[in-house]
Amino acid sequence: PTPRLEIEADGRLNWALEHNGIPVVREVRIVNPGVAAIGPATLVLSIEPGFAPALTLQIPGVPAGGVYTVARPDVRLDGLRLRALTERDKGRLIVVLRAGEAELARIEKPIEVLAASEWNATAPPELLASFVLPNHRGTGRILKEARTLLGSATGDPSLDGYRRKSRERVRAAAESIYRALQRFDVSYAAPPASFESEGQKIRLPDEVLDQRLGSCLDLSVLFAAACEQAGLNPLILVSKGHALPAVWLVDEDLPAAVVYDAASLKKLVDAGEILPVEATVAC
Repeated sequence: PTPRLEIEADGRLNWALEHNGIPVVREVRIVNPGVAAIGPATLVLSIEPGFAPALTLQIPGVPAGGVYTVARPDVRLDGLRLRALTERDKGRLIVVLRAGEAELARIEKPIEVLAASEWNATAPPELLASFVLPNHRGTGRILKEARTLLGSATGDPSLDGYRRKSRERVRAAAESIYRALQRFDVSYAAPPASFESEGQKIRLPDEVLDQRLGSCLDLSVLFAAACEQAGLNPLILVSKGHALPAVWLVDEDLPAAVVYDAASLKKLVDAGEILPVEATVAC
Protein backbone atom coordinates (compact mmCIF):
# COMPACT_ATOMS: atom_id res chain seq x y z
CA PRO A 1 0.00 0.00 0.00
CA THR A 2 1.20 3.49 -0.83
CA PRO A 3 1.47 6.22 1.80
CA ARG A 4 -1.28 8.81 2.04
CA LEU A 5 -1.54 12.39 3.26
CA GLU A 6 -4.16 13.80 5.61
CA ILE A 7 -4.45 17.54 6.28
CA GLU A 8 -6.32 19.80 8.65
CA ALA A 9 -6.59 23.26 7.10
CA ASP A 10 -9.00 26.16 6.77
CA GLY A 11 -10.98 26.30 3.55
CA ARG A 12 -10.74 30.09 3.56
CA LEU A 13 -7.97 32.58 4.02
CA ASN A 14 -7.67 36.36 3.96
CA TRP A 15 -5.50 39.24 5.06
CA ALA A 16 -6.78 39.12 8.67
CA LEU A 17 -5.48 35.56 9.11
CA GLU A 18 -2.05 36.50 7.77
CA HIS A 19 -1.97 39.73 9.80
CA ASN A 20 -2.62 37.86 13.04
CA GLY A 21 -0.28 34.96 12.34
CA ILE A 22 -2.99 32.29 12.43
CA PRO A 23 -1.83 29.20 10.55
CA VAL A 24 -3.87 28.19 7.53
CA VAL A 25 -2.58 24.60 7.80
CA ARG A 26 -2.93 23.21 11.29
CA GLU A 27 -1.61 19.71 10.73
CA VAL A 28 -0.31 17.34 8.06
CA ARG A 29 -0.21 13.59 8.73
CA ILE A 30 1.83 11.14 6.67
CA VAL A 31 0.23 7.72 7.03
CA ASN A 32 2.30 4.69 6.05
CA PRO A 33 0.06 1.59 5.81
CA GLY A 34 2.81 -0.47 4.16
CA VAL A 35 5.07 -3.15 5.60
CA ALA A 36 8.25 -1.22 4.83
CA ALA A 37 9.44 2.03 6.31
CA ILE A 38 9.54 5.15 4.19
CA GLY A 39 13.07 6.48 4.21
CA PRO A 40 14.05 10.16 4.31
CA ALA A 41 11.52 12.14 2.28
CA THR A 42 10.56 15.70 1.43
CA LEU A 43 7.19 17.31 2.12
CA VAL A 44 6.30 20.35 -0.02
CA LEU A 45 3.35 22.64 0.78
CA SER A 46 2.15 25.56 -1.34
CA ILE A 47 -1.01 27.58 -2.01
CA GLU A 48 -1.45 28.22 -5.71
CA PRO A 49 -1.53 30.37 -7.69
CA GLY A 50 1.10 32.30 -5.76
CA PHE A 51 -0.73 32.92 -2.47
CA ALA A 52 1.99 31.14 -0.50
CA PRO A 53 5.42 30.16 -1.81
CA ALA A 54 6.44 26.52 -1.54
CA LEU A 55 7.52 25.38 1.92
CA THR A 56 9.88 22.38 1.87
CA LEU A 57 10.24 20.19 4.96
CA GLN A 58 12.59 17.26 5.48
CA ILE A 59 10.92 14.11 6.83
CA PRO A 60 13.39 11.75 8.54
CA GLY A 61 11.25 8.66 7.98
CA VAL A 62 7.92 6.97 8.67
CA PRO A 63 7.98 3.42 10.07
CA ALA A 64 5.83 0.64 8.63
CA GLY A 65 2.27 1.05 9.84
CA GLY A 66 3.20 4.39 11.41
CA VAL A 67 2.09 8.00 11.19
CA TYR A 68 4.35 11.06 11.05
CA THR A 69 2.69 14.35 12.07
CA VAL A 70 3.75 17.85 11.12
CA ALA A 71 1.99 20.35 13.39
CA ARG A 72 1.43 23.95 12.26
CA PRO A 73 3.79 23.99 9.28
CA ASP A 74 4.99 27.54 8.70
CA VAL A 75 3.21 28.25 5.42
CA ARG A 76 3.92 31.95 4.77
CA LEU A 77 1.10 33.78 3.04
CA ASP A 78 1.85 36.62 0.65
CA GLY A 79 0.58 39.50 2.79
CA LEU A 80 1.03 42.17 0.11
CA ARG A 81 -1.06 40.23 -2.36
CA LEU A 82 -3.77 39.50 0.20
CA ARG A 83 -3.98 43.17 1.24
CA ALA A 84 -4.40 44.20 -2.40
CA LEU A 85 -7.24 41.74 -3.09
CA THR A 86 -10.55 43.56 -3.63
CA GLU A 87 -12.61 40.58 -4.75
CA ARG A 88 -12.70 36.93 -3.79
CA ASP A 89 -10.40 34.55 -5.63
CA LYS A 90 -9.86 30.79 -5.69
CA GLY A 91 -6.74 28.89 -4.82
CA ARG A 92 -5.52 25.38 -4.08
CA LEU A 93 -3.55 24.05 -1.15
CA ILE A 94 -1.15 21.45 -2.58
CA VAL A 95 0.81 19.04 -0.39
CA VAL A 96 3.25 16.60 -2.00
CA LEU A 97 5.41 13.88 -0.43
CA ARG A 98 8.53 12.99 -2.41
CA ALA A 99 11.45 10.62 -2.04
CA GLY A 100 14.14 11.93 -4.34
CA GLU A 101 12.43 12.55 -7.70
CA ALA A 102 9.62 10.08 -7.00
CA GLU A 103 6.24 11.40 -5.88
CA LEU A 104 4.90 9.15 -3.12
CA ALA A 105 1.66 10.98 -2.29
CA ARG A 106 -0.23 14.14 -3.15
CA ILE A 107 -3.31 15.89 -1.83
CA GLU A 108 -5.02 19.06 -3.04
CA LYS A 109 -7.65 21.12 -1.23
CA PRO A 110 -9.61 24.05 -2.70
CA ILE A 111 -9.15 27.34 -0.84
CA GLU A 112 -11.36 30.43 -0.97
CA VAL A 113 -9.24 33.58 -0.82
CA LEU A 114 -11.35 36.44 0.51
CA ALA A 115 -10.98 40.13 -0.26
CA ALA A 116 -8.87 42.06 2.23
CA SER A 117 -11.95 43.89 3.54
CA GLU A 118 -13.99 40.70 3.92
CA TRP A 119 -14.81 39.48 7.40
CA ASN A 120 -15.02 35.70 7.58
CA ALA A 121 -17.58 34.84 10.24
CA THR A 122 -16.46 31.19 10.25
CA ALA A 123 -12.94 32.18 11.39
CA PRO A 124 -12.09 32.88 15.05
CA PRO A 125 -14.47 35.74 15.96
CA GLU A 126 -11.73 37.83 17.56
CA LEU A 127 -10.39 38.45 14.04
CA LEU A 128 -13.16 41.05 13.71
CA ALA A 129 -10.85 43.30 15.74
CA SER A 130 -8.49 43.38 12.73
CA PHE A 131 -10.98 45.76 11.08
CA VAL A 132 -10.87 48.23 13.99
CA LEU A 133 -8.33 50.74 12.64
CA PRO A 134 -7.56 53.48 15.19
CA ASN A 135 -4.66 54.86 13.14
CA HIS A 136 -6.56 55.08 9.87
CA ARG A 137 -6.87 58.55 8.33
CA GLY A 138 -10.67 58.33 8.38
CA THR A 139 -10.64 57.65 12.11
CA GLY A 140 -8.59 60.82 12.56
CA ARG A 141 -11.27 62.80 10.72
CA ILE A 142 -13.88 61.61 13.23
CA LEU A 143 -11.68 62.50 16.21
CA LYS A 144 -10.89 65.96 14.87
CA GLU A 145 -14.61 66.70 14.77
CA ALA A 146 -15.20 64.99 18.14
CA ARG A 147 -12.56 67.15 19.81
CA THR A 148 -14.38 70.32 18.73
CA LEU A 149 -17.74 68.99 19.91
CA LEU A 150 -16.33 67.85 23.26
CA GLY A 151 -14.78 71.28 23.83
CA SER A 152 -18.08 73.02 23.07
CA ALA A 153 -20.02 70.71 25.40
CA THR A 154 -17.61 70.63 28.37
CA GLY A 155 -15.17 73.51 27.91
CA ASP A 156 -12.28 71.04 27.53
CA PRO A 157 -11.54 69.29 24.21
CA SER A 158 -9.07 66.77 25.66
CA LEU A 159 -9.66 63.18 24.56
CA ASP A 160 -7.63 61.77 27.45
CA GLY A 161 -9.12 58.34 28.01
CA TYR A 162 -9.57 57.35 31.65
CA ARG A 163 -7.08 59.78 33.21
CA ARG A 164 -9.79 61.58 35.20
CA LYS A 165 -11.38 58.36 36.49
CA SER A 166 -14.81 59.82 35.70
CA ARG A 167 -17.65 57.89 34.06
CA GLU A 168 -19.26 61.20 33.12
CA ARG A 169 -16.13 62.33 31.27
CA VAL A 170 -15.89 59.04 29.36
CA ARG A 171 -19.59 59.24 28.48
CA ALA A 172 -19.07 62.79 27.22
CA ALA A 173 -16.14 61.67 25.05
CA ALA A 174 -18.16 58.78 23.62
CA GLU A 175 -21.07 61.13 22.93
CA SER A 176 -18.76 63.55 21.11
CA ILE A 177 -17.59 60.68 18.85
CA TYR A 178 -21.23 59.73 18.19
CA ARG A 179 -22.17 63.32 17.36
CA ALA A 180 -19.10 63.67 15.13
CA LEU A 181 -20.28 60.64 13.17
CA GLN A 182 -23.69 62.30 12.78
CA ARG A 183 -22.04 65.37 11.24
CA PHE A 184 -20.72 63.33 8.33
CA ASP A 185 -24.33 62.68 7.24
CA VAL A 186 -23.84 58.94 6.75
CA SER A 187 -26.83 56.96 5.50
CA TYR A 188 -27.49 53.40 6.55
CA ALA A 189 -26.71 50.93 3.76
CA ALA A 190 -26.56 47.20 3.26
CA PRO A 191 -23.07 45.66 3.30
CA PRO A 192 -20.97 46.06 0.13
CA ALA A 193 -21.87 43.59 -2.61
CA SER A 194 -20.25 40.19 -2.28
CA PHE A 195 -21.16 36.53 -2.54
CA GLU A 196 -20.57 36.06 1.18
CA SER A 197 -23.15 34.18 3.25
CA GLU A 198 -21.02 33.70 6.40
CA GLY A 199 -19.58 37.15 6.96
CA GLN A 200 -19.47 40.31 4.88
CA LYS A 201 -17.27 42.96 3.37
CA ILE A 202 -16.53 45.86 5.71
CA ARG A 203 -16.15 49.45 4.54
CA LEU A 204 -13.00 51.08 5.88
CA PRO A 205 -13.24 54.47 7.67
CA ASP A 206 -12.52 56.60 4.59
CA GLU A 207 -15.07 54.64 2.55
CA VAL A 208 -17.78 55.25 5.15
CA LEU A 209 -17.07 58.98 5.38
CA ASP A 210 -16.45 59.63 1.67
CA GLN A 211 -19.34 57.52 0.36
CA ARG A 212 -21.52 58.50 3.35
CA LEU A 213 -22.74 54.92 3.54
CA GLY A 214 -22.39 52.37 6.32
CA SER A 215 -23.87 49.12 7.60
CA CYS A 216 -24.19 48.35 11.29
CA LEU A 217 -20.85 46.51 11.21
CA ASP A 218 -19.09 49.30 9.26
CA LEU A 219 -20.25 51.84 11.82
CA SER A 220 -19.42 49.58 14.76
CA VAL A 221 -15.78 49.09 13.78
CA LEU A 222 -15.43 52.81 12.96
CA PHE A 223 -16.88 53.90 16.31
CA ALA A 224 -14.70 51.34 18.12
CA ALA A 225 -11.61 52.62 16.29
CA ALA A 226 -12.34 56.21 17.29
CA CYS A 227 -12.86 55.17 20.93
CA GLU A 228 -9.58 53.24 20.93
CA GLN A 229 -7.69 56.20 19.48
CA ALA A 230 -9.26 58.39 22.17
CA GLY A 231 -7.81 56.09 24.85
CA LEU A 232 -11.03 54.22 25.61
CA ASN A 233 -11.66 50.46 25.69
CA PRO A 234 -14.25 49.52 23.03
CA LEU A 235 -16.23 46.37 22.42
CA ILE A 236 -18.34 45.14 19.53
CA LEU A 237 -21.55 43.34 20.41
CA VAL A 238 -22.71 40.90 17.75
CA SER A 239 -26.08 39.19 17.57
CA LYS A 240 -27.78 37.44 14.68
CA GLY A 241 -28.03 39.94 11.84
CA HIS A 242 -26.80 42.96 13.81
CA ALA A 243 -23.76 44.54 15.44
CA LEU A 244 -23.30 47.55 17.67
CA PRO A 245 -20.32 49.09 19.43
CA ALA A 246 -19.94 49.65 23.15
CA VAL A 247 -17.37 51.34 25.37
CA TRP A 248 -16.17 50.77 28.93
CA LEU A 249 -16.99 53.71 31.19
CA VAL A 250 -14.25 52.54 33.55
CA ASP A 251 -10.73 51.41 32.70
CA GLU A 252 -11.50 47.69 32.60
CA ASP A 253 -11.60 44.90 30.05
CA LEU A 254 -13.18 41.49 29.64
CA PRO A 255 -11.25 38.40 30.77
CA ALA A 256 -11.19 37.00 27.22
CA ALA A 257 -11.12 38.36 23.70
CA VAL A 258 -14.53 36.81 23.00
CA VAL A 259 -17.37 36.41 25.48
CA TYR A 260 -20.51 34.46 24.60
CA ASP A 261 -22.41 35.05 27.86
CA ALA A 262 -24.92 37.80 27.06
CA ALA A 263 -26.23 37.82 30.64
CA SER A 264 -22.84 38.80 32.05
CA LEU A 265 -22.59 41.67 29.55
CA LYS A 266 -26.08 42.83 30.46
CA LYS A 267 -25.06 42.96 34.12
CA LEU A 268 -22.12 45.20 33.23
CA VAL A 269 -24.43 47.47 31.27
CA ASP A 270 -26.95 47.61 34.14
CA ALA A 271 -24.14 48.42 36.57
CA GLY A 272 -23.02 51.37 34.46
CA GLU A 273 -19.70 49.77 33.55
CA ILE A 274 -20.35 49.40 29.81
CA LEU A 275 -22.21 51.81 27.54
CA PRO A 276 -23.69 50.26 24.35
CA VAL A 277 -24.19 52.62 21.40
CA GLU A 278 -26.65 52.08 18.56
CA ALA A 279 -24.45 53.53 15.83
CA THR A 280 -27.04 53.14 13.06
CA VAL A 281 -29.22 55.79 14.77
CA ALA A 282 -26.44 58.29 14.00
CA CYS A 283 -27.35 57.83 10.31
